[in-house]
Amino acid sequence: MRIAVASTNGENVDLHFGKAHSLYVYEYNEEKDEINFLEQRTVEIEVDMKHQNPKIIKTIEDCEVAIC
Repeated sequence: MRIAVASTNGENVDLHFGKAHSLYVYEYNEEKDEINFLEQRTVEIEVDMKHQNPKIIKTIEDCEVAIC
């Protein structure tokens, strides 16, 4: 299972989902009961766009869980 975490630094969950410009993606391996970091993904923010949610969702569409 892939998990996306909204964070400014990869250590704290400190971003509102709609304002996330950086998401850290982890994978949970149920068999081994392990969580491994996969990658940091950047959302291309458009300043004139009021809501960034569609862009954020597209960026993490392969994730089953979002923590923000």
